[in-house]
Amino acid sequence: MTYATEGFLPRDTQKLALQRNLGDAMAAIIAKLFPHNAAKVIEAEYEIDRSSAKNVVKGTAGGAVIARMIHQQQRKHGNAWALWLALGELLIGEPLDAYEQREVLRLIEKTENAKSITEERRRRRAALAARSDFALSAEPRALAERPGRPVG
Repeated sequence: MTYATEGFLPRDTQKLALQRNLGDAMAAIIAKLFPHNAAKVIEAEYEIDRSSAKNVVKGTAGGAVIARMIHQQQRKHGNAWALWLALGELLIGEPLDAYEQREVLRLIEKTENAKSITEERRRRRAALAARSDFALSAEPRALAERPGRPVG
């Protein structure tokens, strides 16, 4: 199993277990799309040389060949995203929809946590104000708004 550390994920760092390598993923997609004479079909369809087409079918194609195939998919059919998303699903082992739903749920939970923290702080301020000789404002004034304090 291959691991990649990705800093763009929501956590500081995360080990991302890749289910396949890029060449294997593309070979699986091509086998599903073109079950017969795949090398000849993709040679013509994606305008790649015969050797590269055979490598794609075997799962040993490099990134440059796969990038060319994605580019050709966009140029000829205008839907490179379909191929790109299929590759991503095979590499990561999860469809984009599942990831997006998980992220929405995470954001909802984060928002609910922030709301509960805010409510707790308001209750604490109200309790403190009730016990003190002076009233605390709902929102503290900015330093610049306080009388007798120089700004800057």
